Amino acid sequence: MEAHSVFLILFGVIATAIVVDGQGQAGFISIDCGAPPNINYVDTDTGISYTWDAPFINAGVNVNVSEEYGCHSHLLLLNPSELRLLKFRNASENVVKEILSFAESDTLYICLVNKGKGTPFISALELRPMNSSIYGTEFGRNVSLVLYRRWDTGYLNGTGRYQKDTYDGIWSPYSPVSWNSTMTTGYIDIFQSGYRPPDEVIKTAASPKSDDEPLELSWTSGDPDTRFYAYLYFVELENLKRNESRKIKIFWNESPVSGAFNPSSEYSMTVSNSRAFTGKDHWISVQKTADSTRPPILNAIEIFTAQSLDEFSTTVEDGMFISTTYIS
Repeated sequence: MEAHSVFLILFGVIATAIVVDGQGQAGFISIDCGAPPNINYVDTDTGISYTWDAPFINAGVNVNVSEEYGCHSHLLLLNPSELRLLKFRNASENVVKEILSFAESDTLYICLVNKGKGTPFISALELRPMNSSIYGTEFGRNVSLVLYRRWDTGYLNGTGRYQKDTYDGIWSPYSPVSWNSTMTTGYIDIFQSGYRPPDEVIKTAASPKSDDEPLELSWTSGDPDTRFYAYLYFVELENLKRNESRKIKIFWNESPVSGAFNPSSEYSMTVSNSRAFTGKDHWISVQKTADSTRPPILNAIEIFTAQSLDEFSTTVEDGMFISTTYIS
């Protein structure tokens, strides 16, 4: 069980099943919620194996999501802690929630609870086993990490989900007009750490158009008590000359995240904050050091919020439970 003690859980509350590129599926669980009885299939475009939901669910009915659902919301629970309120503006809106959580047993219980604003529904549920040594926080197993943003900062016409992405993440482009993008076709070792970003993401990088400027990312939190963690990815993609150097330092709201470092040209590096940052306004700045001759770079970044696993009592009459059993 230890090798599979952390799960990436994709909740697809959309009108059609989520599909992904055909990567290796060891340990993948992909449920097409609402599929006809006894349906098991391999998606012809992606190679991902899907199954129907009846073996996993103990309440609910199959329906077509239509305009009759209108604007509503429901609560998402995991084992059975309150995690996230899901809100929909209209029936055509696609909402995907991604959660990293420790599995304390071989069975996970997931519940969608009616909050009085519409019948809860789900279109797909996907579980992916993770490396338990990564995405650590000072709270240990007492929190789940909920994805806030996953940005491919060196984006060059990628698809967002990639065949060789071990953890089957969704990478969104982030390319401000003040940034340049560069890429390499050479080999990059992604196995030095457990994060293993896909080649299509790690082989591109962003840099400022002005060499002396930093790379800056900012956002505003609706709750100043929300705890944020960021995981920044770096690889040197240029062949630096003997008299050239690239040394980087990272600040979050003017507080240092790490000491100065030189990105490796051989393998991907991941830098993260060891303690959560809170507050309303957030600003991450990737800067060159005073003795660096080359500008800063950033290949990718993931931002998560930490959600405490406070017990939340509910009953099957309140909503719909899904249980998945993991067999190692």
